[in-house]
Amino acid sequence: MNNNVVKKEVTLPYKFIARDYQRKLSNSIKVGYKRCIAVWHRRAGKDKTCINVMAEQACQVVGSYYYFLPTYAQGKKIIWDGMDKAGFKFLDHFPPEMIVGKNSTEMKLTLRNNSIFQVVGTDKFDAIMGTNPIGCVFSEYSIQNPMAWQYIRPILVENSGWAIFPYTPRGMTHGYELYNTAKKNPHIWFSELLTIRDTGAVTEEDIEQERAGGMPEDLIEQEFFCSWNASQSRQFIPFSLVNAAVSRELKYPNYQYAPVIMGVDIARFGDDKSVICVRKGLKILEIKKYQKFNTIEMARHIAVTQDEHEVGYTYIDVGNMGAGVVDHLKTAMGRHCTEANSGEKADDKAKYFNKRAEMWGRMRDWLKNADIPDDTELIADLTNPEYDPNGKGQIVIETKKHMKGKQRNLPSPDVAEALLQTFYEEIMGDDDDFDVTEERERNKYSKGEDRRANVDETGY
Repeated sequence: MNNNVVKKEVTLPYKFIARDYQRKLSNSIKVGYKRCIAVWHRRAGKDKTCINVMAEQACQVVGSYYYFLPTYAQGKKIIWDGMDKAGFKFLDHFPPEMIVGKNSTEMKLTLRNNSIFQVVGTDKFDAIMGTNPIGCVFSEYSIQNPMAWQYIRPILVENSGWAIFPYTPRGMTHGYELYNTAKKNPHIWFSELLTIRDTGAVTEEDIEQERAGGMPEDLIEQEFFCSWNASQSRQFIPFSLVNAAVSRELKYPNYQYAPVIMGVDIARFGDDKSVICVRKGLKILEIKKYQKFNTIEMARHIAVTQDEHEVGYTYIDVGNMGAGVVDHLKTAMGRHCTEANSGEKADDKAKYFNKRAEMWGRMRDWLKNADIPDDTELIADLTNPEYDPNGKGQIVIETKKHMKGKQRNLPSPDVAEALLQTFYEEIMGDDDDFDVTEERERNKYSKGEDRRANVDETGY
C-alpha cells in the first residue's frame, strides 16, 4: 500500500471555520510568519485555533510537529483527550483519511504523508531531544518551562520552522518578556493581545456571573482582560508598588548622602545568571548580569564595580558558588565583603520565618519610596515570588527551587535576589529621604572608608 497516496480529497482546515478574531492567527503561518504570539483571554479558543493550524500544516508539509503543554498530564487532558464545548475532539481536526498510526502512550499521530504530530509536556521535553521539528505550538507558555523553547529555537532556525505561543498572562513572567520582544520586532513576529472586549466570545454578563460566584477581581482582570499587572492572591510584592517605583524619578539630593551598597547573587545552575546590583539609598545605580562566569572572574567583576561606584558595603549570597567568590575576594584580592546567609534566623522572629523572608519584607518597604530602572527581568523577579504564613503566623517566601519547579515553571529571580542582598543588614542612613537643605555629614557612608581594604588600582 502506498501511504503517500490520498484516495479521497480532503478540505483543510478540517471541520473548522475560524471566527473573525481568530483569522489572523489562523492564517499567520500561511502568510509567512515564523514566530507568532496570541495573548488571548480565557475561553477565546486558543487551542482550537492552533490545533487546526498545526493539522493543516502537517497534512501539507512533511515533517515533525510538536504541541507543547506545561506538563504531560495537561497535554493528555487538554489536547490528546480534549474537546471543545460542543463535544468535538481536538484530534478529530486531523482528517481520518490522513491518519495511519496512533500511539496513545506517546500521544503521537503518524500521517499518511509521513508527518508526525505529537503532544509533549515541557516537564519532559527532553523526550524529544535529537528530533528536528518544523512546527511547534507552546500552549500556555506563560506557565511552561521556558527552557523547552530555548532548546527548540535553534532547531527551528536551522529548519526554517515556525512556532506559535498561545497563552493568557500570568504576571510579568517569561511570557511577558516574550510578548514585549514580539512587539518590538513586528517584521519577525506576529503578535496580538485580545480581551473579551475585542472578541465578544465572553460577555460582560458572563463576567458578572463569575464575579457573583466569587471569582477574585484580580483573576478576572488576568483571565478575561489579559492584565499583566493583576496581582495574585499570594503575591508578596504587588505590581502597583513596583510600577510606581519604576515611574518615580528621584532627584540627586534625595539620595546623595546615602551609603552605596552592592548586592551579588551568584548563579546556581546553567540557565541562571550571576547578578550585581548597586544602589545608593533609594536609587538603583546599576545592574550587571553575567552568565557562565567562574568564581575568579566574578570576583574580578565585583572588585571593578566596587571601585566604579565607591561601594561602602558589599553583600554576597553565599549559597553554592557564592562562598568561593567571597573567599577569593578576601584572600586573593584583599577586598572587603560580607557573606549573606539568607537561611539564618530573622531579627523579627515573630513576623518572619527566616532572614530571607525578612529581607524580602525590607525590600518591599523600601520600594514604597524607591526609584528603580525599567528592567523587565527586575520587574518580573520582584513580583513573581509568592508567600504563605506558616502555623506560627510567620511570613514564608517561596524558594527559588519551588519557583523553578514543575508547578510554577518560572525562572530564578536572580536580579531581584541581587537587590535583595543589599537588605541583609540595616545600615544607618540607608533609605532616608534626604533634603538638600539639611546639613548632614554622611559622606563617610558613601565612601565607605571604614569598610574597604586598601588595595592597589588593579584591584588584585
